[in-house]
Amino acid sequence: MKVKMLGRPTEERLAIMRNQATDLLWKGKIETTLARAKSLKSYVEKILTLAINSYEDVVTVQKYSVNAKGEKVAREVMNDGPKKLAARRKIMAKVYSVKEERKPGEKKADFIARTENIKHPLLEKIFNKQDIYRSVGILLENFNPCSNEQKSLFEDTERREKNEKLGKKIYITGKGR
Repeated sequence: MKVKMLGRPTEERLAIMRNQATDLLWKGKIETTLARAKSLKSYVEKILTLAINSYEDVVTVQKYSVNAKGEKVAREVMNDGPKKLAARRKIMAKVYSVKEERKPGEKKADFIARTENIKHPLLEKIFNKQDIYRSVGILLENFNPCSNEQKSLFEDTERREKNEKLGKKIYITGKGR
């Protein structure tokens, strides 16, 4: 498939794709042009395919620790398997790191406790089963080239020419957060 150049050098184009993919996956919606949306589609689909194909690769390990009484206690911990770990690393190379934000009215101590074990919030969101399917739904809803909304935007030739002159912005939205 031919790659859209977007009138930019390779480094700039890849930075735009990386930034918009991060925003789309984190926020659930972005505002962009039709050309960028079309090139972003394949970029994000590859990320989601990696996440979906490696979602169930989990290894259960027993970890031992000593409690206050001096007894050795075993607990089961679920770690990522090799396939999922490789997918996480590939995805980390394709998106920017995003910081988790405090919810309105959330105390600082509660925020620290909630985000204590999360190193990469975007990756955790991508690998969460519900968020994967929500993201796929966003892509299916918003990038369908045959959808009535997109057809109606460009049906009228006068409107199409006007939109092309203005570099018409298209809203890509979904169910989001």
